[in-house]
Amino acid sequence: MANIMAEEDISFLDPLGELLSERVYDAGNVKRQGNVDVYDSNIVGQEIALCHVYAILPFSDGDKVPWNTIGSIESIFALALAAQHLNTGNSSIVDQVEGLPDRCPVRFSLEVADSELSESVTVNSVVETLSRQSLAAAGMVNTNSNLTLSNSNKNIPLTPCFFVGAGRSAVSIPSSIFTGLQGHPQLSPISTSTALDDKSQHPLFGRTVPADDGTAFPLIIYFRDILKVKHLGVIHINDAYGSAFGQGLQAAAQVLAPDMAVQAVEVPLDGSQERIEYAIQILKNTGYAYFFGILFPTKLIDATMEEAYRQGIQGDGQHQWFFSDSAGGELVSRSFPRDSVLAKSYMGAGIISASAGSPQFNPKYQKLIDSLRWLRSKDQVMDFVNSILPTHWESPNFDGYESIYSDPNFLDTPGLIGPFVYDIMISAGLAACQVYSNFNPELTGAGHFQAILDQDFLGTSGHVRLDPLTGTRKASSAFFQIQNYVIDTERTTDSDIQLKAVLTDVFQEGAWVELEEYVFNDGTTNVPPGVIPVDVERNHFTPGVRAGGLVMCGICMALAVACMVWTKWNKEQRVVLASQPIFLYLIAAGVIVFCSAIIPLSVDDGVASMRGCDIACQSTPWLMSIGFTLIFSALFTKTYRISQIVHGAKHFKRIKLTVRQVAKPMMALLGLNVIVLLLSTLLGPLFWDFHVEEQDSFGQTVEGYGFCNGDDALPYLLTLCGLNFGALCFAIYQAYQARNISIQYAESQYIFRAAVSILMICCFGIPILLLADRGDAYFFVSSAVIFCCSCAILFFIFVPKIQFVNEENKRNMGPEQDPMGFLDSGSLATGSQGPIVSGLDVQEDLGPSEASEEDDGGIGVEIITSKTKEELLRENTILKQKLRSLNVRPSRVVRGIAREMEPLVLTPQEESSMLYEEPNLPVHREVVDTEELSDVATEDAVDDPKTATTKSPNGSLCLQSQTESTTEGLQERFEQE
Repeated sequence: MANIMAEEDISFLDPLGELLSERVYDAGNVKRQGNVDVYDSNIVGQEIALCHVYAILPFSDGDKVPWNTIGSIESIFALALAAQHLNTGNSSIVDQVEGLPDRCPVRFSLEVADSELSESVTVNSVVETLSRQSLAAAGMVNTNSNLTLSNSNKNIPLTPCFFVGAGRSAVSIPSSIFTGLQGHPQLSPISTSTALDDKSQHPLFGRTVPADDGTAFPLIIYFRDILKVKHLGVIHINDAYGSAFGQGLQAAAQVLAPDMAVQAVEVPLDGSQERIEYAIQILKNTGYAYFFGILFPTKLIDATMEEAYRQGIQGDGQHQWFFSDSAGGELVSRSFPRDSVLAKSYMGAGIISASAGSPQFNPKYQKLIDSLRWLRSKDQVMDFVNSILPTHWESPNFDGYESIYSDPNFLDTPGLIGPFVYDIMISAGLAACQVYSNFNPELTGAGHFQAILDQDFLGTSGHVRLDPLTGTRKASSAFFQIQNYVIDTERTTDSDIQLKAVLTDVFQEGAWVELEEYVFNDGTTNVPPGVIPVDVERNHFTPGVRAGGLVMCGICMALAVACMVWTKWNKEQRVVLASQPIFLYLIAAGVIVFCSAIIPLSVDDGVASMRGCDIACQSTPWLMSIGFTLIFSALFTKTYRISQIVHGAKHFKRIKLTVRQVAKPMMALLGLNVIVLLLSTLLGPLFWDFHVEEQDSFGQTVEGYGFCNGDDALPYLLTLCGLNFGALCFAIYQAYQARNISIQYAESQYIFRAAVSILMICCFGIPILLLADRGDAYFFVSSAVIFCCSCAILFFIFVPKIQFVNEENKRNMGPEQDPMGFLDSGSLATGSQGPIVSGLDVQEDLGPSEASEEDDGGIGVEIITSKTKEELLRENTILKQKLRSLNVRPSRVVRGIAREMEPLVLTPQEESSMLYEEPNLPVHREVVDTEELSDVATEDAVDDPKTATTKSPNGSLCLQSQTESTTEGLQERFEQE
């Protein structure tokens, strides 16, 4: 160890004089007063009190390998600079130092020792130092100029006034017990354990850095407010410093972030691989993404990071590590092979530390940097500091400090603890002078420490204020920072990667201020989630089920298109004309629209974006409602036409129904659906939502499913269901009302069957759909319900007509075209209803050419009657009487019947009775009416209100009867009458 006595001419700043002076104080008439040696200087001619500062900091690890992780060497330069400022009154950094030598006789000297990061080494050094004899007791005089005091050719080191150090809290705890018992203050720049606040054990211990609980508070605030972390893993060494820091983090989290879980594990300082593996395994099992390491030395940190990488909780871009200031600046001074484990692990790492801040926040910090840079340029200074640094040349692992000095960036920064060391020296120096200024010639340890607690000044680390109860710096006066380690592109080569520290955030006045964006381990500035994301089972539709639903949709569409093509192809057929082609087209088109709802139902967030899913959700009710409306409005419109005609006949009314008239209910229903759908889309739209079924312990979703949600849309959807269910029920009611009307092609009963089938499908399908409320089951049941409803409609509406057309085609072929005898002359499409007797022709609102074709063909909706031959004869008698009253010859009528086969004119009562069939009665075919009869009947209707015409010249309505009897037979009957 080496020491130095500095005097007023020693200057570390060029403007104030020579760099060093060879002159030293003679130790004549030396006396020990408290913790200082007081003597008369032969040079200045006044009494001088010498306060010897003993700094014990880590300069090597346990293997004697040089160690400068926390900037111990830089701190010695800062310590020497502070001693020179006190000795010369240089106030370039601290204002209170100005003129200090003029009013204070205390001077300061330095001595440096190596703690080697070891408790035992430090305690032995402290005990040895405290056992030294004072200059007065030894009667020593200075005999050489190498700053060593001797008596009788025996070198005697100086007795300390106060201690600076140590580094680790585990080292400071035992050493401060000894120094406190011996009455010597001890001030640390980096020991942060809260155990050191116990004044019963450490009565004279103080520090210019906040305690762990003070550092823990801004750290927890950073994780809470900046990173939004709710789960934090902590790994710390199992010494006093690491354990206290870990407990401080947990305590701070309980106060500042009650919802934050902190899991702490410990590792031994000796770096046992088994213990490291066990600790990392515990952290891995937590599932956390953020970890904080309270570790040192470098060898232990490297081993921990390598194991963390091996177990997959570091270097993968998903996990993020931060370290306490114990990691120091070691990462900056090292290079790593490209793509190595450590290079990947340290990429994006962060260090939080109590710091002197940055030049932009503390100008005095910048002044310290400028002074240190100037010192580096002076060889005399470098040699001086190198001479007082502890060495271990006896160890083969020690190679000196040249590798540190040769770094081009050396002293560009004051290191991690340099500013705190400078402020320690200034605080202790001002306190010593304060004691002497109060005319107290004895500088005791208690009095000196109390004066240190009273200091309040703006130093290189900020506003220095110590807690008078604990001796610890108040956290509110400290400056905290986050340093982000990223690739230094200027110093990185093709083979090696070097990192640089980037100041990203600072904490002052209770809040974090962002200076630059933080770059995380994945190389981006995107803040990683607090826990590792899990693969969510979203229960998307499986490809097979989706394909099955789309196949059902395709089948329905193909069948509907085929039905439309068939209708177009057979539009001249009697059965197609009777069913009104326009309504057949509407039914087929409605089926296409209705079954196309399967397409948006097949969409989920596995095949589309959220926006696409929202559109699919909203389009589904549109397609289903519009399709359903087209289908059933057409169906109940057809039955409504027949019911209206029958109702009018029963009340002796003449009725003309056009497509435009009967389409009004259909358009009204369609308009209501569109209005409700528009309101739903604008005011309560459906949207794609995700239902969570299972979560892990972190609240992350493990399993769920997507669905169309929209609570605001519920009233509109219920309204749609009510409208369309009403349409379905109305179609069933209309078909039921027409059940006794024997239509030529029995269309009412097929409409009734189709409507009832759909009602039954919905009754069975909807409860199943409610049970299968998600995933494949929901989609398959929905598709099946739509498919069955569509097929039922097509089957009951089109298949009977296709059968009838096929039968008609066979009949029209004749025996010569049917040599195999496949024709069945006694069968019709109506089955058991027998041959056609009379019909009701409802004309469409057609053009002149179409109307003439319709009249000539007599095609319409034919209503079969079950009247007997005798009843028809009685009707003919009534007709004959009316003809005679008009002077019309029956023979002309008969000839007209033979030529025209025109409709029969009946009384309203007879006509009404003919509109309903009586089961199991024989049916006859007789042609008995002509156009002339229609005209006569029309004239009678004017005179006799009890008679009604069912055929008008424009063809609005007529009753038509066909007969198997010849016109001659009818003429004979008329003449007999």
